[in-house]
Amino acid sequence: MAFDLTKPRSGAGEVQQEQPQQLSPAETLERRLATFERLLSHFRWERVTYIVISTGSFFMLLFAAGSLILKGHAGAVELGSIFGSGGVITYSTGRLLRMWDQALKVVYGTGSVPN
Repeated sequence: MAFDLTKPRSGAGEVQQEQPQQLSPAETLERRLATFERLLSHFRWERVTYIVISTGSFFMLLFAAGSLILKGHAGAVELGSIFGSGGVITYSTGRLLRMWDQALKVVYGTGSVPN
């Protein structure tokens, strides 16, 4: 019995593979923007939390700086307030920027678009 390897097999056990659907650039952009909007709405409370924390830390930083100016010397409380609030501002701003970076990667096509 000889097999012809040039012809595709056909039979009951054959699994048909679907070709991926090609989207137009406008449809792709619309899909990415919809994904972007879903990401923004999904992480809304996280963004608000980081902004509130950053704002509170900024006011704490201003208070520590004002206290430092009025007292004329830096104690442990003033230095802790300055470095602590500066660290919190840095961390929360970094998290916000990371979220925006990931969301914009979806829009510009360098990130994955969930189905």
